[in-house]
Amino acid sequence: MTTAGLARPPVGTGGITVANVPNAVTLVRTAAAVSLATTAITTRSTALLVAAYLTYWAGDIPDGLLARRLGQETRVGGSCSSR
Repeated sequence: MTTAGLARPPVGTGGITVANVPNAVTLVRTAAAVSLATTAITTRSTALLVAAYLTYWAGDIPDGLLARRLGQETRVGGSCSSR
């Protein structure tokens, strides 16, 4: 752990780790929200637009929890969430 409480990336990775569980959650929630939003816009459905927003927002909670629990926080994610 660093002094900021963030896990250090494995040696030999160039200091950047992208493939981890929290990022996978982010990828899935982003794809789902964009898909819902696109459908909402093309069908002019307010309900689907709200569902898209809620999907993205609700996916942020397990994303942050997993990042903290697994020690896979990023600088951006760690600075954007409250502790």
